[in-house]
Amino acid sequence: SAELTRDAFGLRAGARVLHCLPCDYIAGKLMLARAFSLGLEAHFIDPRGSVLDKLNSNDSFRFAAMVPVQLHRMLQEDRARAEQQFEMIMLGGGPVSDALVQALQGLSTKVFHGYGSTETVTHVALRRLNGPVSEDVYTALGDVQFARDPRGCLVVYTPHLSTTQHVTNDLVVLIDDTHFRWLGRHDNVILSGGKKIFPEQLEAKTAGIISY
Repeated sequence: SAELTRDAFGLRAGARVLHCLPCDYIAGKLMLARAFSLGLEAHFIDPRGSVLDKLNSNDSFRFAAMVPVQLHRMLQEDRARAEQQFEMIMLGGGPVSDALVQALQGLSTKVFHGYGSTETVTHVALRRLNGPVSEDVYTALGDVQFARDPRGCLVVYTPHLSTTQHVTNDLVVLIDDTHFRWLGRHDNVILSGGKKIFPEQLEAKTAGIISY
C-alpha cells in the first residue's frame, strides 16, 4: 500500500511529508508505514484543531493526508499560506462536500480524494478534486480492479494484499474494471473524519430527549 502511494504521488526518499492524522486509525498508521518504508522525512503534529497553527510559516511539504474538515479549516484560515506550504494533499475518511470542492478550484495545491477502507489498508483509488483534470470518477491504483455485486455495490480486488477480494457497501456506477463513480452507501452508515457513525445507535441514545 505504501508503494502504491509512492508511485501515485511520485514520492521519493527524503521527501518531506506532514503527519497530521491520529495513529489509532489505519490512515495514521499508514503514514508511519510510508515514512519508514519509503524513507520519507515526516513532520508530526497533533491532529486536533488547526493544522496551520501548529506549523511554522516557512514549513513546506511535498505530501500530506488529511480528513476534509482539516483542509476546509486551513482554507478558511489562510488560503495563500496553504498553497505555499503544501504541494499535494490527499483527502480521506469520508465524502468531500460540494462546497469544499468549489473552494478548491483555483488552488495551486494539487488535491485528491482517496477511496479505501481499513480492510483495503488505506486508499486503492484516487480522483483529482481541482485543476484542469478534476473529475468525479475514481481511478484504480496499481493492479487494483473493480466489479459490482448483485446489490450494485463495489467489489475491490487487491492483488497486493493477503486478502484479495473486498465486498463493500458502497453503491457505484462501474465505468470499467479500473474506474467507478461513487453514488452513496447501501447501508445507513455515516462516514465522518474516518469514523463510522451508525444512525440507529444515535437514535437510541436520543430517544429519551427527542420525542419525534
